[in-house]
Amino acid sequence: MKVDVDIDGTTLSDIGIRMKGNSSYNISSKKKSLKLSFDEYIDDFEYDGMATLNLNNCMWDPTLMREKVTLDFMRDYGVYAPRCTYANIYLNDTLWGLYSTVEQVDKKFLNTLIGENDGNLFKAGDDGGEF
Repeated sequence: MKVDVDIDGTTLSDIGIRMKGNSSYNISSKKKSLKLSFDEYIDDFEYDGMATLNLNNCMWDPTLMREKVTLDFMRDYGVYAPRCTYANIYLNDTLWGLYSTVEQVDKKFLNTLIGENDGNLFKAGDDGGEF
């Protein structure tokens, strides 16, 4: 669906949002993982070099730190890893919770990080891996 997003006081209009997740989608909590698509309604629109941003609910991590610490560690030691930080997410002015925000790993990510996007990009799936 189309939404307006406020990031640090800057309002971005006509941004796509949807629920995401496999194992976390069916939890009883209202705190669902979300995906922002900056270019869903405006071709080639980006925010901070990203076309897509994942808002992860961290449901399997009571510390809310594992993803951030791991990705920072990987980046610090030269492993290609997406940027990650935290955000308080509000939906219609109601605090929905603290989420980790993670850059989408896709061809844009590859191009930004290594200057090309025609190599192999692997994504783990429920069956152990998708190619």
